[in-house]
Amino acid sequence: AVVLTPSVVSPSPWIFGASGLLFNRIDDYNRRLASSGETRYLSTGDAAMRASGGFQSSFGRYFGCGKYALVATYWGVFSEAQTAMVTPGSGVNIRTDLPFTPIAPGTAPVPPWYGAYMPGPRTLYDWYDSGSTNGSNNPAFHTQRIVRDNDFQNVEVNLFSFALGGGARQPYAGGCETRHHGHGGGLGLKHRLGGHSGSDCNDPCGSTCAAASGPTGPCAPWYGAQCSKLRLNTFGGIRWFRFGDDFEYAASQSDNVFGNTADDIYYTSNVTNDLVGVQLGSMGTWCTGTRFNLFGGTSFGIYNNHIQTATRAGTATTDAMIRPLGSLSTADVAYNFTNSKDDVAFMGEGTMGVGARICRGWTMNLGYRVLGVSGVATAVGQIPGNFTHVDQIRGIHNDRSLILHGAVLGAMYNF
Repeated sequence: AVVLTPSVVSPSPWIFGASGLLFNRIDDYNRRLASSGETRYLSTGDAAMRASGGFQSSFGRYFGCGKYALVATYWGVFSEAQTAMVTPGSGVNIRTDLPFTPIAPGTAPVPPWYGAYMPGPRTLYDWYDSGSTNGSNNPAFHTQRIVRDNDFQNVEVNLFSFALGGGARQPYAGGCETRHHGHGGGLGLKHRLGGHSGSDCNDPCGSTCAAASGPTGPCAPWYGAQCSKLRLNTFGGIRWFRFGDDFEYAASQSDNVFGNTADDIYYTSNVTNDLVGVQLGSMGTWCTGTRFNLFGGTSFGIYNNHIQTATRAGTATTDAMIRPLGSLSTADVAYNFTNSKDDVAFMGEGTMGVGARICRGWTMNLGYRVLGVSGVATAVGQIPGNFTHVDQIRGIHNDRSLILHGAVLGAMYNF
């Protein structure tokens, strides 16, 4: 005889969890900054982001008798600033590869009052020349340095729909087999749909008359799909994503100490991308048994990208100046610009991994995640190709891409 055993524990409608992240950024461009002849001494890739830690937290609730869930998630990756420095010493003359002072093919450099210069005047190209004898430069101790830093923040709120055709999760249900006296894993949902209405359990959702010993978490039975090992759900929601990118290229003319001294020159480019938009996605879970599962999912969204840029050149106390090519001296402007604009961006995300149920409601997950964004501005991407045109220096170039990827390890409570 079949025994119908109602659950004696009310299923919790809440979802929450936390994970540790170990992510890295794939650099989109490696620009050469300093060289001696054909020998490269410094490039932007020398201070590229290293694998960095972060965390993720999620919180949500089921509703609609298990058909839907609303889940909010935050995650952030907190990288340390990366530094690369070179002191070539006497006998090795390194020069910058940035075109602070334009040079026409086959001719000498144009007069130093065109392009970027420090009041004096003295061109920035001369400041970054280790062999220069101008100012306080000491070729034996001349040092160049780059510093790069990244910031990643994400907040999203998604509405989940479970199974296909409006299915629902069944809390604390058993397996597909029927339960007999002292044996089995609970009443199968197909058996229940064949002859029971759900009122036997006084359940307003009419969800189950099953024992409280079945699988929980992502492999809990689903209405209409209980006997399948595959769990499919779709989701959609709103998302905010921030990508901050900072770059500094400096030279110290007489030592390898950087600070507020008059012999240090700095060129900086800082960018913040704030993406706000909507996304759609799906997630699949293959339940290998009542304890382990394999999962994978994708999402794609379209976003408004609010971009803010700031760029400056000069010493710690004095801005460099720009004299546009062919202009009068009265047209010189300080090399200190901020700008902003809004444009469209696209973001896609993929994830895969393995989960293990460790106790009722709790699942450990280990996975890999990759995120790609197009239509973003990067700090290196803002370095102009010509330092004699103000519009090019202060203009925003958001034709670059971001790829962020890494490992995710954490736990989730999910009935």
